[in-house]
Amino acid sequence: YMYNNDSLDIDANSIEKFQESIGADFSVILDIPVQLEDHYDIAKEKVLTTIQRAKSNISRRSRSDCYWFGPIHGGKHLDLLKESSLEMSKLDFGVYAIGGIVKAFLNYRFELTTQMLLTVKQYIAPNKPIHMFGLGLPQYFSLAVACGCDLMDSAAYILFAKQNRYFSLSTGTKNLEELKEFPCHCPICSKFTPKEIKNFEDNLRVELLAKHNLYLSFSELRTIRQAIREGNLWELVEQRIRAHPNLVKAASLIKKNKPFFEIYEKVYKIEKIRENVQSEILGNCVKFFMNKQLDTPILEINTTKINIESITKTNLGVKYVFFTFNLKIQLFSL
Repeated sequence: YMYNNDSLDIDANSIEKFQESIGADFSVILDIPVQLEDHYDIAKEKVLTTIQRAKSNISRRSRSDCYWFGPIHGGKHLDLLKESSLEMSKLDFGVYAIGGIVKAFLNYRFELTTQMLLTVKQYIAPNKPIHMFGLGLPQYFSLAVACGCDLMDSAAYILFAKQNRYFSLSTGTKNLEELKEFPCHCPICSKFTPKEIKNFEDNLRVELLAKHNLYLSFSELRTIRQAIREGNLWELVEQRIRAHPNLVKAASLIKKNKPFFEIYEKVYKIEKIRENVQSEILGNCVKFFMNKQLDTPILEINTTKINIESITKTNLGVKYVFFTFNLKIQLFSL
């Protein structure tokens, strides 16, 4: 059905009821994905049909405890992506998902998928997560996240394994025949050599490669989450895009969309500022208090919020401005 197979006879109502009946936590309406090769008129018809089905889905829902995915389509036609994003934003979906990009990933067309993601992000409702159907190449995860992707799913780990393809972050996807050593330390790569896996029967070889591909994918997701916490996501992106020249081209789109990133990207790293400000504030306070030989507390600040606090005490004749980061500061009278 996804690839325009007319022999499949299914309708939106029945497939939605089926998902609700089996207790699905995340359900998807019966959309019509726009393929990369679709001409504009065909793509537009698919987009309009999907939007209409999305509207009908709202009234047909019988469960309130599942999150419905609202598919965004348009393919390489960016104006259709914009129209789809604006119309779907008006509808109550728990997650918005960009579809029709699997073939682009398989052909390493990262520049196109990144442009599609950036287009959707500029027009979709900002208060809901963005999912990318078919995003399964771990070397692209960090760039996609940096550009606004929140969730992803894919069967790439098993599809690539069936082709004897091995996920690697440093050199990109490799064919098993090219490897003499495994650059990974997951349980599979620590136990077997490439030569051993090549000699296994087909089903076992595919299973082991698929497990490695999954281990690497989950490891990269953990690495990305930690980089976000530390404020180092962009540094991670710079490392990962070196795995493939098309990733470098995709990253160049960030410069072309600079105004969009400037709205949301922080110009500082919280932890570093926290350390510097704490050190500077406490150091200056100690120097001031020692010089004035103060001994009577007149004001105490104990805050848990990151903000800027202006404190004025007339008998001191000085206005103090503090960045308060979980600090407990005492001022003393003369």
